[in-house]
Amino acid sequence: VDVSNSLIYIQEASQTVEVPLLTYGTLAGADSYFANRLRSRHIWHDAEILDKRGALTEARECIDRLSFKDCKTEASQLLEFPRGGDTVVPTDVEKACYEIAVKLLDGLDPEVEIKNLGNTSQGFGGARTTYDRAFVLEHLSAGIVSAAAWALLKPYMQDSRALKLSRV
Repeated sequence: VDVSNSLIYIQEASQTVEVPLLTYGTLAGADSYFANRLRSRHIWHDAEILDKRGALTEARECIDRLSFKDCKTEASQLLEFPRGGDTVVPTDVEKACYEIAVKLLDGLDPEVEIKNLGNTSQGFGGARTTYDRAFVLEHLSAGIVSAAAWALLKPYMQDSRALKLSRV
């Protein structure tokens, strides 16, 4: 397996398959980003290259499920960004992808986190903890496991009370 910033080359049955890395940012960009981070640096750098790639792809999928302002720059583009006539993906969106990816590598699962929001009480033996679920963590309910990523994405998001229409 040979990995570049945007493509992965997999040797299968005497042929090389080129698979594009459809994500925001690059593996090299994430390496650089986490080199300057205190708490997540080791999680990222200790991960296998294919796990990093998978985490970035899954993070991009989480981001692309959200509802954003404006339209895609080109109707034919595969990803949600760039938008509104921009020609590049905003740096904050790339950083958000990296933040989500490292949380996924650390074992956080969006489905498990959402399921846990429904728990109101948990006990072990004689000890019991009760949670106030009247307050819901907005980012988890949207499928984003990182609060830092949510803060980076929020300025690009459409008002949750707005109705989004698409011509098909």
